[in-house]
Amino acid sequence: MLPEQMVLKMRCKPIYKKGNYAKALALLCPLAEEWIADAQNNLGVMYVMGKGVTQDYVRAHMWFNFAASKGDEQAKESRVWIAKEMTPSQIDDAQRMARDCEKKNYKNRE
Repeated sequence: MLPEQMVLKMRCKPIYKKGNYAKALALLCPLAEEWIADAQNNLGVMYVMGKGVTQDYVRAHMWFNFAASKGDEQAKESRVWIAKEMTPSQIDDAQRMARDCEKKNYKNRE
């Protein structure tokens, strides 16, 4: 297990399960910005569920897309599922946001 995956398992997941979504978000964001697929997938889940963030399928799709591009199988499945709940315009928005986010090196991702 990689060190960043240990952080997720040991620190972030218990905090999330206790319902402290703001703290979980604070731990996940830096890891997601370092291209840690597990963290990106977890952010996607938070956006789908509206846990610690405003529910936003476009942002969820963006984070699932990043994680899927790193080979995360759960993110691939989640991206397919969420796309079925979105309009083509929303999917286009998610893809545009992902490109913009990458260009900005994740600055101002919100």
